[in-house]
Amino acid sequence: MNYPLIKQLREQGSRITKVRRRLAGIFERHHLPLTEQELRLRLAKAGSIVNKTTIYRELAHLKIKNIIKEVDLDDGKKRFELNFHQHHHHLVCTKCRMIDDIFVHNDVRHVEQKIRKEKKFLIQSHSLEFFGLCKNCH
Repeated sequence: MNYPLIKQLREQGSRITKVRRRLAGIFERHHLPLTEQELRLRLAKAGSIVNKTTIYRELAHLKIKNIIKEVDLDDGKKRFELNFHQHHHHLVCTKCRMIDDIFVHNDVRHVEQKIRKEKKFLIQSHSLEFFGLCKNCH
């Protein structure tokens, strides 16, 4: 299967390895941030046993190429997700650790404009996560 991530890697001159192809499939199908361990489990289910070092090397390569980004959900775990889907933020349940996407683009853009204007601050990026209890936990 040809994924947009693979096309982008090819355009950037990256080799398309078996592991990169399988990671592309995982990231394209799962739009929520995944840990290294979750990625390894999904790779194993797909028939690829990949050690931790290889996973981190591949994730580092994808980060350098700006294909994925690291997401901090305040639980001490590094999580990764595609960097070129629609800009979004996350809802994180502090009890069951459920993660969901939330799209608040216009509201955040308004805040960024206000910061630029009032504080003369050039924003390069931002991160916004909401922590609380999901409908199943409250």
